[in-house]
Amino acid sequence: DLAVVVDPPRAGLSGAMRGALRRSTCSVLVYVSCDAQTLGRDLAALCGAEGAGTAFRLARATPVDLTPHAARVETVCVLSRA
Repeated sequence: DLAVVVDPPRAGLSGAMRGALRRSTCSVLVYVSCDAQTLGRDLAALCGAEGAGTAFRLARATPVDLTPHAARVETVCVLSRA
């Protein structure tokens, strides 16, 4: 089984990367996000019914507070094929 880890900048994944991941043969995707808004957009594209390839399903989301003095948290999501 192939697993992929992505840790994009605050802008999130590009549309081309979201499409490539949907069309890939990986069975597990670990997505590390520092921005909740782009995480939501990317998860909708990766897990939604629209788009080429097999959709993922969100198996787990874990917030990680790496900088307690800041308002942001990292979120680590584990996605698997539906």
